[in-house]
Amino acid sequence: AEHANARTRSLGVAFDGCTLPGQDTPLFEVPEGRMGLGLGIHGEPGVSERELPSASELAKILVDGLLAEAPETGSRRVTAILNGLGATKYEELFVVWGTVARLLAEAGVEVVAPEVGELVTSLDMAGCSLTLTWLDDELERLWQAPADTPAYRKGTVELSEAEKIFHKMEECV
Repeated sequence: AEHANARTRSLGVAFDGCTLPGQDTPLFEVPEGRMGLGLGIHGEPGVSERELPSASELAKILVDGLLAEAPETGSRRVTAILNGLGATKYEELFVVWGTVARLLAEAGVEVVAPEVGELVTSLDMAGCSLTLTWLDDELERLWQAPADTPAYRKGTVELSEAEKIFHKMEECV
């Protein structure tokens, strides 16, 4: 975890704050036509504000910000996660992703098995984050490995004998 963390950079933007259950107002607000830059995934406001950009301008802000902070690994291979924060439409994410992928390729960065979607949300926050992890052989193997959890699935995970028996029992019920 420490190894992956040292090779990972993330930058997020918010177009509006999130509202906690039972509350009437969001934790923070972003003025109309602006965005918060550098927000926290737990509903913290951004560290600065700027004019609301186009999708391609947003992609450039995210990519430039992360590449400027790239760890000195020597690796030009990354995995990328473009994450919606809860109120951003998938179509919007994929429009941003198209430009992100192009900009990374133009910078000589090869993207391995990217993920685009709502993977970690902050309830109803409008915005997104881009995360890059600079890969080595071990991190790439782990990133490509199958996963089967309640919130995230990737590939096919081989079931243990006990799990196979359990699933057969469920089918009988």
